[in-house]
Amino acid sequence: MITRCAFVLAISFFSQQPQQWPQVNPFLESARDEWQRAYRDFKPGPKVAADLKKLDDRAGDLRDQLVREEITLEHFSVELQRVIC
Repeated sequence: MITRCAFVLAISFFSQQPQQWPQVNPFLESARDEWQRAYRDFKPGPKVAADLKKLDDRAGDLRDQLVREEITLEHFSVELQRVIC
């Protein structure tokens, strides 16, 4: 999830003017509210949204396989990292 959020932020970096961005580190607790306000209404484009949906679906399939014990926890971890990274 964190990786996906970072991906969305990186994409938004290239689609907006730098002066529209908060000029503080988003990982600092004190700056988090400013970043949340800045990106509250952000919606990725249709192609990015479709790719994110595919990744979410794949991660859901992996979780279902783990619950049904079709894959081992080790295999699940490896595949999940491939999906989210």
